[in-house]
Amino acid sequence: MAVTKQKRSYMNRPIGVTRFETGEDEMWESVANTASQLNQIALKEGAKQAEQSGLDAAMAVEQSEIIAFDAESGKPKALDPKMFSGGIIARDAYKRVVEKRFGASIENELKSKAAELQLKYKFQPELFREEMSRYVADMHENAQGKWKETVKVGGVAITRATELNIQANAIEKNNQELALNIQEQANNFLNKEFYNNFINFNKQQALDNVNTQAEELINTMEDAEASGIIPIGSAEEFENNYLTTYGVYEAQEMLR
Repeated sequence: MAVTKQKRSYMNRPIGVTRFETGEDEMWESVANTASQLNQIALKEGAKQAEQSGLDAAMAVEQSEIIAFDAESGKPKALDPKMFSGGIIARDAYKRVVEKRFGASIENELKSKAAELQLKYKFQPELFREEMSRYVADMHENAQGKWKETVKVGGVAITRATELNIQANAIEKNNQELALNIQEQANNFLNKEFYNNFINFNKQQALDNVNTQAEELINTMEDAEASGIIPIGSAEEFENNYLTTYGVYEAQEMLR
């Protein structure tokens, strides 16, 4: 009798140590995350402190060093690497503030010089422009790179603006002098020239002369009114005064 072999089947199962969840992995992961966050905070705080050190150093630089050009580099002396040593963040902050202060110093220096020359040439725009332009040219020659353009742009703008202001002052002064001159002519005519004509010439000739002179003054006044030199109505007022003066003269002559 044949023996029948019985087949056995085996299931492949992983062999290993049974794992128990204790929470230890999560704890170390949390510790690692916290450490990373603290490290990032420390880095940010370090960067902030480095930037602040650069800012403080830049603000502490003497103004004389800010506005002075280095003869070799053509840059502000305060940007000389020897003036400040620090990390990249600190140096960038220092440079940024120094350049900002330097740009403001250029503008302030130009404005200061323009104000000085404006007092010197209060009513002489041409002379102001000549001397201020020479000053700007000297600054421009000593600067290099972008600072040349800074001086040029700022210098031209400030020179032009101040020149226009001086021109306005000169025009106003000239108008005041013209207005005073016109008023003096009118008063002189009514109080003196009018009567001199009747003394020195016969009545008809004198009358022709005063009418001509009065008409010329009226035309001058009307032009001055149109230019804003004298108030509107000045010509009409003068004409009325002239007619009154002539009327009084005629009345006096009739009583003689």
